[in-house]
Amino acid sequence: MPSDDVNLAIDLDKLPEGALYIRCDQLKCTTARKPTIRRVTSRWRRAAISYVQSREFYGRADIIKYDESKELVVFEASEGNLATLYRQKEKGGPMEELKGKKFITGVPPTTSRSRAAPAPA
Repeated sequence: MPSDDVNLAIDLDKLPEGALYIRCDQLKCTTARKPTIRRVTSRWRRAAISYVQSREFYGRADIIKYDESKELVVFEASEGNLATLYRQKEKGGPMEELKGKKFITGVPPTTSRSRAAPAPA
């Protein structure tokens, strides 16, 4: 949702199609122009606990990465922690909770891959 207004109010319940919301205290962002793509794409990475939300999913992890050129979001857990991903399997369907060490999901997430780990006791 591009805007020049830094004070634009964001309604997380009504994010635009394809929008991603991220909440974190530190963000590393890089941009690149690839010869096969006629536009500049972004990649970002967040270390420490962070939160990402779209219309189709939301989740928390110690490290969250996004690659715009591949339209992928990666959720990774640090040693002793689990990442949590909530996603809709079907448009308008209920949210499914997944916990694991690593999740890779598309934007919108057509499929998700995960490396599952048992929930802590």
